[in-house]
Amino acid sequence: MVDTSGDVNSNGMPPPPQPEPAPPSTSDDTTNEARNNVPEPMPPLWTHRTHISEHVCNILRALLLSLKLSHNKKIEAKNLARVDKDTNHQIDPTNFPDPGSPQASVISLMEEDEANLRNPLIAHKLFDLMPQYIISWLAAEDARTKELKRKHDESLKDPVSVVEDRVAKRRCMQGAQLTLCDPLAPASLTLPQIMFDTKNLVAIPLSFFTQKNLCYIIDELASLPTKKVNSCSGDSKAMYILDIEKLSAKLGGELSMDFGSYLQAADEYFKFQLQRSADKEWGDIWSAHFRFFDAHSDTAELFPAWMHAEHKMCHDTQTYHQRYLISDYEAAYNHSVIEHKQHTSAQANISKLNVEMAQMCEHMARMSKSANSSPFSGFNSRRPAGAPSSSSALFPNGSKIGITTIQHLFMSLIPPICLFCAEIGHTLAGHPREKIPAKFPDGKNAWARLTNGRLISPDNREICIGFNLRGANTPCRHGATHLHICSLCGSKSHHALSSACRLRA
Repeated sequence: MVDTSGDVNSNGMPPPPQPEPAPPSTSDDTTNEARNNVPEPMPPLWTHRTHISEHVCNILRALLLSLKLSHNKKIEAKNLARVDKDTNHQIDPTNFPDPGSPQASVISLMEEDEANLRNPLIAHKLFDLMPQYIISWLAAEDARTKELKRKHDESLKDPVSVVEDRVAKRRCMQGAQLTLCDPLAPASLTLPQIMFDTKNLVAIPLSFFTQKNLCYIIDELASLPTKKVNSCSGDSKAMYILDIEKLSAKLGGELSMDFGSYLQAADEYFKFQLQRSADKEWGDIWSAHFRFFDAHSDTAELFPAWMHAEHKMCHDTQTYHQRYLISDYEAAYNHSVIEHKQHTSAQANISKLNVEMAQMCEHMARMSKSANSSPFSGFNSRRPAGAPSSSSALFPNGSKIGITTIQHLFMSLIPPICLFCAEIGHTLAGHPREKIPAKFPDGKNAWARLTNGRLISPDNREICIGFNLRGANTPCRHGATHLHICSLCGSKSHHALSSACRLRA
């Protein structure tokens, strides 16, 4: 405890600190044990001595704490110089004949000064004015306080809590929690907390909940891509969640599953939602959601059709907090199925027309070749003046013009296909502005980009539109400035409207 007398000796300063007498011994074992467990309080920094008038003591007591500390710091520095001089005299009296003068005492602190120094804010503000003995005293007091608090906290803990703390800190594994593997049933997985934190802020694709992807998330949890976001709890604390965009490149997007993977993901996603539910109704909503799509007899065959409806209704439930209404589900389901059937029928018609057009072109080419090599072709030279030949009647300017005419005829019967997004029903010029950036029918981003009516490749080169409409046999005026590649996938082996493109196959 700091001496609070505020007195000084005859030269105006209190004497240096004196050691306290040892505490009296006792034979009481309980008292000795208690004294050993609790650190002894720090002895007074200075022993109270008075060698000057009460008037001077009152003046020193009234000084501000900052002035007391400043004076004491100067006195401490002078005392160190005296000690250094006296040490040199004792080691080498020949070169240092004069010993150091007696050390001066510092100004004592009052109880309120001592209390103020225990306040961290005040101590931090006055730190530059403190002498070293005050800093040492504060450090010892802080260590003593922490030790007392630690012993107090430990005394409140029972042995069970101590064991639980050790298990939590070391993450001790418990063999009693292991389960038997049933080869006929899916494995039971414990999802990490970051998935719940992510779901509270952003949507997690259904494809993440397949057995394979969940195992990957659990095994690679420490190295998964994450991003820092603001918490929605109102405490303005940042938190880390999964980076869905980067992780989707590894685990697959929302609509990238087959029917078997969907069944796995739906089961795990339903369990995940049950763990997030605060009432029974939330679990019932998701149970009805998945039961609706499983109830149809042709659910497996029409999975590519209704998967878009399932994605939309799942999104609406989370985004708009929309309740389950069977009429909404039936409308979304029927719309997706009809749209899928129309798209499939259009694709089949296009493929059929492509085959028929190729056969017709091949047939007309054989007819033209046969007409030119006919032994009766010489009679054309003896035809009346102005009478057209048989070949010129069919093909006024040769077989190539006739074949091109047939191609244009068949192309006029084919529904328009966008060279940018591969959707049926509009051309490149009629691509909707609200659908930029564009996506393919399977949900993936378009390969090229559309800028002022021009198709641009990822390496910022313009793609030839004529090549993608008519193929490589059509001459272009631009020369080598434009790329002759498929505008849908970037392949050099085919054009966008050919049946060889995987996006239209």
